[in-house]
Amino acid sequence: MKPAQRPRPASAPSANEPVARNDARQKRALRRGALAALVGVIATWLLFRYWQAHANPYAVLHRLYVLSYLIGLGLIAVGWYAWRYAGRIRAAGQYPPPGGWVLGATRVQTGSAAAGKARQVMVSAVALTLLGLYALYLPHSISAMFPVKAPIQFDLPLASPPALASPVPAASPASRPAPATPASGRRGG
Repeated sequence: MKPAQRPRPASAPSANEPVARNDARQKRALRRGALAALVGVIATWLLFRYWQAHANPYAVLHRLYVLSYLIGLGLIAVGWYAWRYAGRIRAAGQYPPPGGWVLGATRVQTGSAAAGKARQVMVSAVALTLLGLYALYLPHSISAMFPVKAPIQFDLPLASPPALASPVPAASPASRPAPATPASGRRGG
């Protein structure tokens, strides 16, 4: 009897299988991209926290609409890139395609395995594009839910000055006694 062999882990390629490796330039570019994305997310979060505390809520809502549009366009762009990447996988018949970036040592897959990866990337591309389209539609759907009858205003001006108890205030010149003045031509004595 033959002893049961343990299956080889998928992440450990054998010596005779082709392996795609990343180079130092790819590592630096990936680190820079990840750092730039992290800084962008933190800066956007801090900016909206500041606006939330110091701006008109109506203006913050419109800034959120702009952010939603930017996210939607970004998701559509990533979906388009993923669709093109899937096309490169199908054209090359291997995953990762020649010149494709990888995070570490990656076993090159060919044939039906590569076609399966291409299908997975295409499904992801469609999902990202649909999410992007929804992000573009979201501001309209929010505005349609709450029709604005009048613009939102804060610190409304007073319609009229506060009502007074008497028509003439007590400190007006008409309510004060006139100062004593010498009569014209007479001298007191």
